[in-house]
Amino acid sequence: MALLAAEKPQVRKEAMALRLEGGLFGPEFLALLEKGEVPFQSPKDFGLPKGSLQEEMALAYQEAKALWRLFKERLEGALGTEREGEVTRERWVRPFLTLLGYRLDYRGHAQAGGKTYPILYRADEGSEAPPVHVVPWSQELGKAGRGGRSPHGLLQDYLNASEALWGLVTNGRQLRLLRKTPFVRRQAYVEVDLEALMEEDRFGDFALVFRLLHRTRLPKEAATAHEAPVERYHQMAVEQGERARERLREAVEALLQDLGTGFLQGPSGEALKEDPKALYEDLLRLTYRSSSSWWPRPGGSWGETSSSRRPSPSTASSAWRRTGRPTPRTWTSGWASRRSLNSSGTQSSRWGKGRRLGWWASRC
Repeated sequence: MALLAAEKPQVRKEAMALRLEGGLFGPEFLALLEKGEVPFQSPKDFGLPKGSLQEEMALAYQEAKALWRLFKERLEGALGTEREGEVTRERWVRPFLTLLGYRLDYRGHAQAGGKTYPILYRADEGSEAPPVHVVPWSQELGKAGRGGRSPHGLLQDYLNASEALWGLVTNGRQLRLLRKTPFVRRQAYVEVDLEALMEEDRFGDFALVFRLLHRTRLPKEAATAHEAPVERYHQMAVEQGERARERLREAVEALLQDLGTGFLQGPSGEALKEDPKALYEDLLRLTYRSSSSWWPRPGGSWGETSSSRRPSPSTASSAWRRTGRPTPRTWTSGWASRRSLNSSGTQSSRWGKGRRLGWWASRC
């Protein structure tokens, strides 16, 4: 049995300048976006004349790198001073976002739900353009400032209280894309490491940023926000996640059946049949405790998976079908070597009647 056997886009394994948090988008979707294999990826969709989108992105990346070099020179003399915020915004954030189609427009403090938020800019002159929160270079996006809220938290609060669906927050080092969310304690965003993007040769990552965060991707107004490409992309990613969860559910169900059949056909099968509920609980415990090491871990960088290289469940289940008994040695030699199994495949001195599977599961 192969888990998630259906074909899916190949994701990168190397470190990226983009980080996914909270499920706004998944790595499979970004793999499709990187290839331009999703809607709204023609030059016309970006408001560009006919030509090569690749050439446009390459030119923008060259200009961004030149802007970065000039900005770093200006920043050295402004760090720790009152000018730090202005230099960050005017010498780097504004011109960089201009390359992505933005025209930062000063609006003063934002108002929503009877509260005032020190979010001063919008993506352009549109009355309902997405908010853009810019803070000084030294301000961490996830740490509370003078007002008691982090820049990230402040923008999230505003999105949740206002009609705006998407917004950006940046300190010049990182750029985050946020969406309105009902989950107060669970952060969800896409983060771009601008410093890595500019200091290293990462055109591939920049092209992905261009495809996802260009101004034409975000809503123009609240009434049509659900039609914006970034919202369409989010819904596509949600649907992909739902399909993946369904495939995972089916795969876990099949794995449980294989495990259960193997144990019931083994020398301890009759004892296990005496308590089907205990057997089921032990199978669940065994499956989920072991799966944490060989299934992809959520919340990391794009393409990040566990470094463990344990054998696949299909290896174990096929071995059980061949031998007719649940031999831990076929799952992974490391586990078996620590248990000194006897010739019958059990460890009678430690396995209690009717809970023999439970002892193994408790050790995983």
